[in-house]
Amino acid sequence: MMERRGGERTELQALGILAESQPVRALQCTRSLGAERTRHLWESNSRRAVNQGYVTSLLRLHQDWHGHDTANTYVHIRRGLLLCLRHIAALQSGREAFLAAQGMEILFNTTQASSMEIDSAAEWQLDDS
Repeated sequence: MMERRGGERTELQALGILAESQPVRALQCTRSLGAERTRHLWESNSRRAVNQGYVTSLLRLHQDWHGHDTANTYVHIRRGLLLCLRHIAALQSGREAFLAAQGMEILFNTTQASSMEIDSAAEWQLDDS
């Protein structure tokens, strides 16, 4: 019921605070924000996230998690953040906010940086053989 009372604002703020210290609670926040209970709820949450300017924060959180979770321990949290971004991008205003926040470039660069690290680690292991 938090969605109806504007709880997503609180959850987004809590997600930023909990992200480093309490990953289980961060996961609960992402599940709550990205839950597909009904179209109306995720659409309402997405509209509020766009109107409050949280698209950039979600992108930054995903980028931060992607860069620091090198052991892929918390992939579920990154997945939850991507799910939130997917719901936002389903709306016209969300797509505009996503593009204005350079979301495609951020996600592309994050993915490329990750794949370059994997490639360099693989080459390093081959050189040791």
